[in-house]
Amino acid sequence: MKLDRFLKWRSVWMAAAILMIIVYHSGLGSQEMRLFPLDMLRRYGYGGVDIFMFASGIGCYASYTRDRDYGRFLKKRALRILPAYWLVLLVWMLVKVFLCGEKLYVSQIVGNIFCVQNFTGNGNDFNWYISAIWLFYLLTPLFVLLVDRAGSSSSSTGDKGAGSTGGGDKGAGSGDKGAGSAGGGDKSAENAGAGDNGTGSAGDGNGDKSAGSRGVGAPSAADGNAAARSSRSVRKRQVLLLLGCLLFTVSFWNSSTYIVTITRITIFILGMMVMKRHKEAGDSGIVITKRQMAVMLVLMAAGCAVLSYGYHHYLDYMWYKGFYWYPYLLIAPALCLLISLCAEALEKTAVGRWLLDRLESLGGVTFEIFMTHITLYYALQHFIDTGRIPGSVPEDLLWVSAIVLAIILAYPVKLAATALSRKASAAS
Repeated sequence: MKLDRFLKWRSVWMAAAILMIIVYHSGLGSQEMRLFPLDMLRRYGYGGVDIFMFASGIGCYASYTRDRDYGRFLKKRALRILPAYWLVLLVWMLVKVFLCGEKLYVSQIVGNIFCVQNFTGNGNDFNWYISAIWLFYLLTPLFVLLVDRAGSSSSSTGDKGAGSTGGGDKGAGSGDKGAGSAGGGDKSAENAGAGDNGTGSAGDGNGDKSAGSRGVGAPSAADGNAAARSSRSVRKRQVLLLLGCLLFTVSFWNSSTYIVTITRITIFILGMMVMKRHKEAGDSGIVITKRQMAVMLVLMAAGCAVLSYGYHHYLDYMWYKGFYWYPYLLIAPALCLLISLCAEALEKTAVGRWLLDRLESLGGVTFEIFMTHITLYYALQHFIDTGRIPGSVPEDLLWVSAIVLAIILAYPVKLAATALSRKASAAS
């Protein structure tokens, strides 16, 4: 599979991720529905957020490196996220105050409006992800600088795989489908979509035509050795950057507020690295070999083993030391690979293409689904806890209804937010 085909299905990754998250947050499985897949999602479905962070890193790198205007970069994300967020936030606050009888203080209201409530420690934050993704947006220029420094190559021999400094963004499957998703990505977040269709660096091309020469454009053995050394050097620096990010997160151990955010920096930067390689490859593209796929799947299995063992033996320790999320560094990219491979197979059949269309549509409203499901779940849980719903009503039926309703309501929220965004953009 080529890397551009892997990236093409990013909106389908998003759809799968938001389904993981809304099942994880629900109360499904509390009564009759004790099925193995459902039980797994109720335990580990929060990993959908790591898929979103991975995809957001891909999208943010594509968008920012195409323009590198920090103001425009943030403006696009504000126009994409804030109208929908503020619309649903208003409903959420009304539900808390008038339906559930809770108090909201001015500081909490202001903190939620400015997407910083999770960092204030004042409680009553809408969701931690809102603060987290904005923090990552604000730090994107720094992250891009680190990724570019780690992935830069002094060689211009045309090693388009790892570390070449060649051409532009081929664009297939690129774009900003993930950036701006909250607990969910958005297929069209800022529609920063296609790339430059540039071409990678080619070799020297000025070889001697005489007998025994290396011919036009044919790299010499020295060039090949230099390219190999450069590629190894790039990979080493990239690994060191990822390890450095992991080490940085240790300083936030035992912080229940920040650990859930800071541990996601590494997967976000990993997504940026993937997009950097895609942009450098140009028209030639990068092939994900069967061996590389096998390695990814083995790493995913290792991550799953660590996660399962920790969940059953060190659950409390895992949260405060970040091991709730570290394993998804190995799991999330491989899950995206599996989703892309399934999508490639489904695309070959009429029924499969129909299903992919539905999933891509869902991938376009994941941020809105995230927002609506939080509000609906909060109200439903309050009704269940206070006994305002008759006990004769199956609880699992209520949660399934809430899931379906959250998905349905996401579409009008998207339409309203898009209209507000266009007006704000025109006014500015």
